[in-house]
Amino acid sequence: MSLVWEWTHTIHALATPPGTSALAIVRVSGPSAERIMRSCCPFLPETLESHTAKVGFLINPSFSKNVDQVVVTYFKDGSSY
Repeated sequence: MSLVWEWTHTIHALATPPGTSALAIVRVSGPSAERIMRSCCPFLPETLESHTAKVGFLINPSFSKNVDQVVVTYFKDGSSY
């Protein structure tokens, strides 16, 4: 049995408890994470630098409408916990 985990799926998960709060943290990881985030965060620069945060508006790509103001942090593959 191999102890090496291979990322073959892109996952997303709520990292804060559900309910009413001032903020929510959603983690998106995997091979399609950057493509997915770019589709709903058009403010991201063309080249992402690891361990940086960018502020902008999350949009609903289906309707091109702002959903909420967000902070996106980017960690290069293998550089996060």
